[in-house]
Amino acid sequence: MEQIAKEQPRRWQVVTVLGDSMFPTLRDGDQVLVARSKRFRPGQIVMFHDPSFRLAIKRLQSCELESWFVEGDNQENSIDSRNYGLVSESDIQGVVLMRLWPRPGGVS
Repeated sequence: MEQIAKEQPRRWQVVTVLGDSMFPTLRDGDQVLVARSKRFRPGQIVMFHDPSFRLAIKRLQSCELESWFVEGDNQENSIDSRNYGLVSESDIQGVVLMRLWPRPGGVS
């Protein structure tokens, strides 16, 4: 499962990815820029609190009554909605906008 090295309550955050559940889009050690948001759409990569209250990063797949089905891009190595069910929109902390380091670029 993706975990975040640190959490900072700001509009923009730089966080470090831990784990390979979002490989190849995001890799262990990548630093990403996360923007707080309340508007989401399928295909976005988001940071959220998982059921054990740890921060995680996954891709939004579908929405049902303000709850989202999330999956890691590396489905063979991801604990996600297939394991713990839907994620409430209120648990989503923000949208991953881009990779900053060591491989700057988009995350589509």
